[in-house]
Amino acid sequence: MKQDEFEYMRALFQKETGILMDPGKAYFVELRLRPLAEQAGFSSASLFLQHLKARPTIGLHRQAIEALLIHETRFFRDEPVFALFRSLLPGLEERARRDGTTLGIWSAACSTGQEAYSLALLLRDGLTPETRFRLLATDVSEEALARARGGAYSLFEIGRGLPAELKTRYFSVHEDEAVIQEDVRKSIDFRKLNLAGEWPPLSPMDVVFLRNALIYFEPAMKKHILDNAHRILRPGGYLFLGNPEAALFNDPRFRPVEGKGACCFQSIESTPEGRPPAPCVS
Repeated sequence: MKQDEFEYMRALFQKETGILMDPGKAYFVELRLRPLAEQAGFSSASLFLQHLKARPTIGLHRQAIEALLIHETRFFRDEPVFALFRSLLPGLEERARRDGTTLGIWSAACSTGQEAYSLALLLRDGLTPETRFRLLATDVSEEALARARGGAYSLFEIGRGLPAELKTRYFSVHEDEAVIQEDVRKSIDFRKLNLAGEWPPLSPMDVVFLRNALIYFEPAMKKHILDNAHRILRPGGYLFLGNPEAALFNDPRFRPVEGKGACCFQSIESTPEGRPPAPCVS
């Protein structure tokens, strides 16, 4: 792959997703695009990219972008994080009941849906039947969202982090895949949303899961995303980041809330003496 071909794909990927790919990732682009190139009738990723460069953005360009997106996820990924979320539910439920609001939870960058379904199962088990909640799950990838909406996973995927008791209660196993119950699927609103673009109007949220997404964006875009996340969080709402992101997070609009082996950040109006809260280390 020539450098100009890689730079073309790198620029297109950033334009469409907001994600800045490292300059040394030509090997990754070639590896990911080779199967798509062969499927489209090209003998190499290089020829495929030459074809894309010579044409306006069409379906093949979108497929190439999809091929470069990373969808690493699993059920209850980093279990201490979900334990911390579970511990916050009583307080969130009490506030929603007191204020007469619907509890809003958002799984941003939800990928193929395992995080959103993990949250849905915790909400079903952790809230009283009278408490209303809405669970939004978004991603930039149409392919990932299609899989998430279907709720069908391989036996390997449901064997990674999903407790056996929940597997028995909520999944039906058919040969080599397991499908989550329809009522659980219908409890989640899966939508396409590009975190790096203009956000559509969203209802106020009590909890935002924005885990392992900011690491892919440059500083100005991270600020854009965090500003938007803070805007839709209710005062006192919680922001969950990935562990590497949380260790470096230092924003005076949030205070760290620590659990055993995990932390999140609570939205606040101000901090004592104007000092930013210390980063959360877990």
